[in-house]
Amino acid sequence: MFKSKNSNAGKETARAGGGSVTKRAALLFLSVTLVMLISALASQLLRQGEVSQRNEAQARVLAQGVAGRLSDRIAVYRAILERIGQDPGLTRLLAGEDWQALKQQERRYARLMPEVLRLRFLPLEWDKLDPDAGQPLSYASLEMLRLVERSGKPAPAEVHQFGSTRQYVALAAPIIDPVSGE
Repeated sequence: MFKSKNSNAGKETARAGGGSVTKRAALLFLSVTLVMLISALASQLLRQGEVSQRNEAQARVLAQGVAGRLSDRIAVYRAILERIGQDPGLTRLLAGEDWQALKQQERRYARLMPEVLRLRFLPLEWDKLDPDAGQPLSYASLEMLRLVERSGKPAPAEVHQFGSTRQYVALAAPIIDPVSGE
């Protein structure tokens, strides 16, 4: 019946402004919800990145610890091998090719290094492979022996058969004749 000018003005304002207060509130609510969701996802991604960085840092520290312990053990075993290499009885057994007595000495000295898989005393210019042994004497092992023969010093530790199920760290040191010093 009676229409006021203000009621038409309100409808036009609503149309011009984008809708009623309820629609605006819903739009505002959705916008705030979307911002909160994006913030939560960004926060989660940041936390995951921090966790990943923390895990990587922990893995690095663990690897450094393992490497340090392995390096220490190798240094100890290398020192033991150098000391064993000064045993005058070994040079006599090698010169006399007394293989049975050498095997006994290998077992005796191996007890000093419980984690060592196998200890061998070999004469100069040894060139026989042993591919079927649990810790085979391979071409890499023979090359280590040549290096020790040429230098008269222990060879650096080497990882042999890397990536296989039979990988191991190999060490080689000279047996020094106390009389000749060679």
